[in-house]
Amino acid sequence: MSPAARSALLEQASDLCTTLSAQVRADADALVADCRKVFAGEPLAEPERLELKRQLGSRVELLARRDARAMPLAALGRAALAELNADTRQVPTLLAEFALKLSLLGL
Repeated sequence: MSPAARSALLEQASDLCTTLSAQVRADADALVADCRKVFAGEPLAEPERLELKRQLGSRVELLARRDARAMPLAALGRAALAELNADTRQVPTLLAEFALKLSLLGL
């Protein structure tokens, strides 16, 4: 997926965050910020990379349990985790899942 397409997906994720409750929105905004870091493609030092993986994993779990409208964000977070793990086969699949779930929400 091109950087422009990823950027568009991240903008859609930010738009989705504005529709969530205040309780969920803080974690959703943080997840989108983490995904932006990952998809920027800049090299990360190993300690930063491990911390980012830990944060993403935690936020994915929280968002998946807290609000059904946040499910697309959980897919986006899993895509970022796959990117961090260099799982190039899963990233496009998970980004497509994110886009599908957004469309099911009418976004």
